[in-house]
Amino acid sequence: MKHFKQLVQELVESEYSPGSYEHGGVAGAGGRSAHSDLGSYRIELDEIVGRINAFIKEYTDRDFIDPTSLRNQLKARLNHVGLDFECDSKSRLGEGNHVYQLSRFGGSFGTTPTHNLMKDGFLKSDMIKEFTGSSMILSLNVSRNDNSMFSVDAKIVPGDAS
Repeated sequence: MKHFKQLVQELVESEYSPGSYEHGGVAGAGGRSAHSDLGSYRIELDEIVGRINAFIKEYTDRDFIDPTSLRNQLKARLNHVGLDFECDSKSRLGEGNHVYQLSRFGGSFGTTPTHNLMKDGFLKSDMIKEFTGSSMILSLNVSRNDNSMFSVDAKIVPGDAS
């Protein structure tokens, strides 16, 4: 039977700090698992933004007949990591640059003890700016290629869509 001190030494409880999947001082040596990864919803970390952008690059790395359906599918995929953006799913996307303001977990709506609700109304937040210092956008650059198909370059970058 193990004593508590022995058990504590074997537990990995630092899953909320960057580099928590390090093992033996070498990053990645212990392998990543669902129990030791940082969490893909933590967009305030550059490593997570890089992972999400790598997924988006792989997802959009082909030609499309309809970029509108890609945008709608990408919206659903980003919902899996807690990111969302407002768009009219029926509005058609054409060639050009399209920018969408991202929110995490649907944003927040309400008030705080220091906020004057009667004077300023309800607070609305994207739940990103508080953690990163700036808002984030999804940028879609749609172009038509020689085959009359659409190619899309998409990525998440800091910025404001307004």
